Amino acid sequence: MSSSEESRQSLLNLFSPPDDRRRGIFGLVCGLSAEEQFMDSALERFTGFGRTSRKHTANFSLTLCRDIHTQPRWLAPGLYEPFPADQMPETIKLMHAKVALLGFGLSAAGEPDYYRLIVSTGNWNKEAVNHTINLVWFCDYPVTSTEDQRQNAADILEAVNFWRQLLGIDNGKTGYYQLDDPARERIGHFLEALTANIPAPKNTEPRFISNLLDGKAAQADGGFQADSMGAQVIQRFSDTGMRRNLIVCGSGFFEQAAPGSKAGEPEVIRNLSGNLVKNKVLTKDADHWLVINPGTCGAAGRWIKNTDTDSLNWEICLPRHPDSKTTPYPFHAKYVFIGNNNDSSVTSGLLYLGSGNLSRQGFALSPGAGGNIEAGVIIDTERYDYISEFCVDLGIDADKNLNLNDIPKETEGEDSEQPESELQAPPPIASCVWIPKTRKLTWKWTDTSWNEVQLNGQLIPPGLVESIIPDPAADLSGGVKLSANKDGKPYDWLIPAG
Repeated sequence: MSSSEESRQSLLNLFSPPDDRRRGIFGLVCGLSAEEQFMDSALERFTGFGRTSRKHTANFSLTLCRDIHTQPRWLAPGLYEPFPADQMPETIKLMHAKVALLGFGLSAAGEPDYYRLIVSTGNWNKEAVNHTINLVWFCDYPVTSTEDQRQNAADILEAVNFWRQLLGIDNGKTGYYQLDDPARERIGHFLEALTANIPAPKNTEPRFISNLLDGKAAQADGGFQADSMGAQVIQRFSDTGMRRNLIVCGSGFFEQAAPGSKAGEPEVIRNLSGNLVKNKVLTKDADHWLVINPGTCGAAGRWIKNTDTDSLNWEICLPRHPDSKTTPYPFHAKYVFIGNNNDSSVTSGLLYLGSGNLSRQGFALSPGAGGNIEAGVIIDTERYDYISEFCVDLGIDADKNLNLNDIPKETEGEDSEQPESELQAPPPIASCVWIPKTRKLTWKWTDTSWNEVQLNGQLIPPGLVESIIPDPAADLSGGVKLSANKDGKPYDWLIPAG
C-alpha cells in the first residue's frame, strides 16, 4: 500500500535513494526488533557504501531504536543505536512501532532535499521481507517539487512529532531512549532542518498516526483508551460520515488465550465492530471478515474452534501471499478495512495499517497503561473491480476456506512474537570516542552508581572520563566491551566508539 505508482516495492529497496544523483544522508528507524544483516543491507542501499567503507566514516547515517527486551545487541558501521531509558519498562509494554524517516540529498556533507516516510507492519529483518505476509506504506517529499504535496507534508511533519516525543527532542520532555550529546545534536539538527524545508500545510489531516500524542488526544470510546490506536481509528473512520457494509480485520497475533477462559469473541474486534455500528460507520448487517494466522491467533483461535460455524458473526479467512498459491506464508500484517461490497466490486475503501496487533496491548491500551508504542497510517484505497484483486492486496486467500484442523489445540498469542528475555539495563556509559592515533578513549557517564565498571577489560573508577589503551594493535572502531555490576548481578554491553 503506497502513495507511489509501484505498490509492490521491496521493504529493503525503500532505503535506496530516489534517483542516481542522490544518496542517503541521515535517517531514523524504530521497531520491535531488527537484524544485523537487514540493517547492514539497508545502510548499503541508503549510503551507497559497503560495510568496509562505512567503517572509516566518522558520522553515523541511521539511528535505530529497538525494544528494551531485544537481545543480543550488535554494532554495524554507520548505525547508532541508543539504549532505552530507565523509565521505558515502567511506562510501556513494548516499543512496537515500525517507522523509518529518511533524508536524501545530493551530497553527504549537505542537507537533505528529499524525504521519505515508511510505515511497516513487519520488523526490520529478512523474515518480514521473505517469509511472512506484511504490508508497507510510504510517501515521499522532494523539496524542489512544484506539485501539490500538502498531504505528504502533513504526514511527514506528524512523523517528526512522533520522533520528538519518542526521543525527547526539543519538547522539554524526557524521551524513551538515552542519547549522548553528539547524537542528540545530530538528530535534533535533522528534524529541525526537515521542518524548515517542509511548510506546514493548512487544513490537511495527516494520514500518519501514533499513540505518542502531544495534546491531541483521541477520546476513549467503548473499550478503547484515549490515545490508543483503536480510539484513533474509530474517530477517523467515524469522521468520514459515510456508512459502509464491509469490515475486514487482519492481525498476525491476538492476545494469548488465558487458561480456562471462556471461548468468547475477542473483545477488541467485538468492541471495534460495535463502536463502528453505533457511530453509523457500519451498517447493522455489514459483512465481517477476519484474517488470522492459524498458529498465532491466540484467543481468536480458541473462540473459532469452540463456536459453531453458524454462530460466528465473522467469516474467517486464511492468508495467502500474492506470490505463492501453494507455499503457506505466516500472516504478520495488521489492518482494519472498511468499504462497500457491491457484489463483485469493493468501493469507498478506508484502510488502517500499522504495527498494532488487534489485541488489547496493541490496539486498545495506551502507552503508560499497559499498552505498546504503536504507529500506522489511515489511507483511502482505490476502487477494486474484482474481489480477487482486493484479496491479493490484503493477503487473503480467496479460494481456500479455513479448516478447523488448521488451528492448533493450543494456539500461540502475541506473547510468542517477542520471546521472553530479560530487560536490558541502560549502561553506565552510553558511548565512547576512540582516537586510534593516540590510542585515547574518552567517554561520559550516564550513571555512576554501578560497581566494578570495566571498559575493554580495564577497571574504570567513577568519575574517570578518559584512558589510554596500551595495546598498539587495538582497534575499537567496532565497539567497546563494557561490563559492570549492580546489586550483585553482572551485566555486559557492547557500546559504540565513534
